Amino acid sequence: MLECLSPKLAEFKKEMTVLNHDYVPSEFGIVLSGSVYAERVDFSGRRTISGNVGIGGAFGEIIAVGLGRTCPVTV
Repeated sequence: MLECLSPKLAEFKKEMTVLNHDYVPSEFGIVLSGSVYAERVDFSGRRTISGNVGIGGAFGEIIAVGLGRTCPVTV
């Protein structure tokens, strides 16, 4: 089943941004090693971690099929 989604392998270093909060994604990610976290930044610049995804977890899957909606968090 995964093959029909045309998967791409990408590697990100620690502290790199995978998805920006204002991006309109058409893809989602699956964590193969390490972990990623999602954060929200409020108007005053305060950052709040709103989620953490570890090995085997997926991120961006709901917003990727959101019909043109922007990502609400930075991953």
